Amino acid sequence: MNKIKRINFHSMRNEEVRAIHYECLKYTKYLSSDIFSNNVAAYENVFQKYSDALKLNATENFETTKDLDIKRTDIYVACRRIALGLQQFPSQDPVIQNTTANIVEFFSKAPTIHKIAQNQTSGIIKGIVESCYALDSNALEACGFKVYLDQLKEANERFIEVSAERAAALGNRETELVKHTRDELNEIFDRVCSGAEGLGASGNEDCLNFVNNINGIIERFSSVYKLRQTLKQNAKEKTEVKSENKTVVASAVKAA
Repeated sequence: MNKIKRINFHSMRNEEVRAIHYECLKYTKYLSSDIFSNNVAAYENVFQKYSDALKLNATENFETTKDLDIKRTDIYVACRRIALGLQQFPSQDPVIQNTTANIVEFFSKAPTIHKIAQNQTSGIIKGIVESCYALDSNALEACGFKVYLDQLKEANERFIEVSAERAAALGNRETELVKHTRDELNEIFDRVCSGAEGLGASGNEDCLNFVNNINGIIERFSSVYKLRQTLKQNAKEKTEVKSENKTVVASAVKAA
């Protein structure tokens, strides 16, 4: 009796599991018997759910923070325009002159944030804000820039806070959703395979073709998985050897 080789899905990465099922689904076309129609349809449906679950976190997190990012960008652009205008600020006070010159320098050297990733933008704005707050506080008030700086700081901190909270919440939900759909996907795959093995044992050519093709896929992915594990183990052993060598050298130097 032709049996489908077993594969340890539990030890594989989410994307690896998806890739295997993506390939396996292609061969369900061989299962033309009506007794497979419900299970094959369920297999396709759960595969789509699993694929969607893997994409969910990044998509929803982007949509949630989009408005905050737009607001922050608008405030930054206005703040930068005002900052650069401080070149003409009328003051004979050397402290104020030094403060406005530094503000102009901080903003003029900063990159255009429209084409930068949101998290990178957070760091850029945070750096500028902290640099400005390190200047003379009275001079910041005197040139009228502190009120705009406060708005920029608040907008940036709000974006960072919401991004972190949303990422954590979606991460937890995604973990549960991915785990559930992954288990469901593996379960329906086993049902399809068991049915194909049963009919294949009775000489059904369609099922025999399915079994052979699935075994080919499993062998290919198993080889890749084993290679990755071997490389990982080799890298770990090299790290351990280097660590031991450093310890030996350090001990020898100390003894000398």
